[in-house]
Formats: sequence, structure tokens, C-alpha cells
Amino acid sequence: MLPGALPFIVTGLRLAVGRGLIGMVLADLYTAISGIGYLIVRTASTYQVDKMFVPIVTLGLLGVTLTALLRLLEIKVAPLDRRREPRIDTAGRVLARRRARLTNQRTAVGRNCLDV
Repeated sequence: MLPGALPFIVTGLRLAVGRGLIGMVLADLYTAISGIGYLIVRTASTYQVDKMFVPIVTLGLLGVTLTALLRLLEIKVAPLDRRREPRIDTAGRVLARRRARLTNQRTAVGRNCLDV
């Protein structure tokens, strides 16, 4: 039961990372005395746009990095998950195989129709 549920558990964790970061920043923006939200609010209120974007870009990079790490963990934990096509470094080859399969199916259907 658990091996079948692992892809869904890891996907849930991956989605929760983004929502957790959003919740953290929103809570920090409204109630912080210090922290990343306070830094964004303070620099925005003094029109220091260059300093304001540093924590924003940092949060973006943190989100992308954590999501990519959880995606790699998902591939490592549940490698036999057949629902998804592999998307890391093999997308071109997978699409080419899918196109070849579709082309073979079309020609096979065309031949069968002509034979009848």
C-alpha cells in the first residue's frame, strides 16, 4: 500500500513547499518585526527597489531549488511511476518516441482500412 502511495505523498510535499513559502512570506509581511517580509516592506517603503528585490529573488530561488530537490526525491523514491513521462534531460527523446508510436499506429490503421 505504501509503495503505491509514495508518488502521491512526495507530490503533496512538493506542492506544500510552495504554499508554505507563500504562507511564511505573507505572515512575515503583516506581523514581522524582523525577517524577510520585514526587509521587503522596509526597503519598499523607502523606495530602495534594488534592495527590495534581493529577498524576493532569494525566495524565488529557494522555492525553485526545494521543488527541484523534491522532484528528484520523487524520481528516486518512486521510479516506477508510469503515470508521468520523465521530464529531466530526456524530454526530447520521450516526445520522439511518442511521435513514432503515434505514426506507427496511424499507418497501421491506414493499412488495415485499405486491406478491408
